[in-house]
Amino acid sequence: MNLEPRIPLRQILQPVLNLIDPRDAQPADAPQDPDEQQRLAVMRRDKYVEFIGLMNRQQILRHEMIRRLRQRIPEQENRIRMWEDYIVQKNVLEYHIVPLMSNLFIGQPIDLENRREILNLLNQIDDLREPVIPDLNGDPDEQEVIEDLDPMEENKPIGLEILERRILKDFQLRRHGERRREERIQELEEEQRRSIRRIGILFGEEGRRQEEILRLEEREQRQREQLHQLEAEIVAPLNEQVPELVGRQAENDRRIRGERRNRDLPQRLEVPMNGRVEDEEERIRDLQHRLLEVRRNARRPEPARLNHPDMVAGDPVKPERQSWDFQYWSPNNLIEWMELVLPEHLRRDGTIGRIREMNLDGAVIPELATDDSMRRLLGLTQQQFHLLKCHSMKVINKYYDERRQRFGIMNIREQNRQLRMQRLRARDEEQRLLEQRERAHQRRVFRMSFPDAPPLGRTPKPVYPIAKHPVGQWGVEFGDDVVPILPPNATVDFKSWSPSAFLEWVAMIIPQEIEKGLGDRIKARILGGYHVKIIAISTTLKQVLGMDDEPFSKLQSQARKILNIYRAEKFDRRMMQYMIDKNRWELQEMRLAAGPIYWR
Repeated sequence: MNLEPRIPLRQILQPVLNLIDPRDAQPADAPQDPDEQQRLAVMRRDKYVEFIGLMNRQQILRHEMIRRLRQRIPEQENRIRMWEDYIVQKNVLEYHIVPLMSNLFIGQPIDLENRREILNLLNQIDDLREPVIPDLNGDPDEQEVIEDLDPMEENKPIGLEILERRILKDFQLRRHGERRREERIQELEEEQRRSIRRIGILFGEEGRRQEEILRLEEREQRQREQLHQLEAEIVAPLNEQVPELVGRQAENDRRIRGERRNRDLPQRLEVPMNGRVEDEEERIRDLQHRLLEVRRNARRPEPARLNHPDMVAGDPVKPERQSWDFQYWSPNNLIEWMELVLPEHLRRDGTIGRIREMNLDGAVIPELATDDSMRRLLGLTQQQFHLLKCHSMKVINKYYDERRQRFGIMNIREQNRQLRMQRLRARDEEQRLLEQRERAHQRRVFRMSFPDAPPLGRTPKPVYPIAKHPVGQWGVEFGDDVVPILPPNATVDFKSWSPSAFLEWVAMIIPQEIEKGLGDRIKARILGGYHVKIIAISTTLKQVLGMDDEPFSKLQSQARKILNIYRAEKFDRRMMQYMIDKNRWELQEMRLAAGPIYWR
């Protein structure tokens, strides 16, 4: 027998549990529209009222079932006790859910921690084992009467004494059951009065309501103070304010100084409410709109530019093939930057070697610009540290200038894109541009029209493959032969070369420089196959390794030969993949043009 109603509590809370606090999850539950926020708040309050009402109806129904069980089967006390224990456990778990739903009572979403606790309690309620109770719709004495009549139907002798004893036992049991039923009715009436008193306390007894109002007033006061602090932080940097915002701010300040009214009590609860709630909700909507305006017009303060009283002259410098974002500089890039900043006579004392052993990267640039203790940690002289500090300030200022310019360009491009999309939608230019692109990049395919062909809106827009273009080839200065010099057992894929293979390749091209100590310098800097591209496109390693013009030109010519062949092979592989994609796309277009059989 199932005494529970058809609607479970989990079904009511499931839509609300999906609306998690946006600070703990995705911001899907934080719409910027005040009307949408008001609708969600009303929905949460309705779910809270529906949950509390159904929970109390279920508990009253369970107690009613216990009363009926005691009336009909008073002799089965153990089974009734099992049902009472089940009811007590379930009621305790359901009452534990109520304080976790306090955010729904004030129209706010449930945070992630309370959501987990509610789901845990609901799972515990589902795991409770409901005891089996006989059906109350039939007569409980019917089965006993049938058992007494069976032997009489078989003409078995039953003594008169046995029959009288059974009648007397039945009479005593019925009297005992009536007495227990009257006692149980009194207990249930008292428990019902306690339940009604508990429901009254939960839904708006005067003391509980006053405590709730005081608590909401204190929270509103804290939110008001936080709002003033937020306005002081956001609005202060703004040089000028819109007159409309100024008038709205004065009106809202006038309303804030007025009488405090409770806005968090739901409208549909049976709580005495006055007619000032609508005015309070209107005031809250004005405050939310004002906060949205402040956030929308707020500008993030620009970082202050770093400056030094004795700033060195010149433009900022950076490593070759690197951007101004110093946070992505590797240790080798930092060493290269220091070699560009410090002149030759300030690098003779082994400063670069000591810093290379520390394995520092571009993240040390802000420390050099702001922390004077870095001079003692790096073991630098006053002149060396002054140059590094000034150039670090220049790099940081240049980084912020580039980022400001890039973000400005991005905003302009986004605005232009929005305007362009509006024009296309307004003037039907999108279809004309699509047809023009189809004529330029798609060969004509005869497409028949059938009665059952799909409408044009369902026809997917084709994705056109884009042809690859080869990268530019580098000129070669030394040697007319196209075949480059490669290390033993190596290919033109220079990125897979090991440091030893790179050293063998240099020795095959300029063996006289290896004898002069070039090999030791290459080993000290751990150069590998990836530096072949750097040699081919820049002269950075020429200064780092201290090479002359002629041997470096020979090395650069061979590196450019390898780079040209590597790029040509890479382009061939991409063109092969492009032809495969193009053939697959043409086959798809032919199938679409064949008829509606492919749409079935």
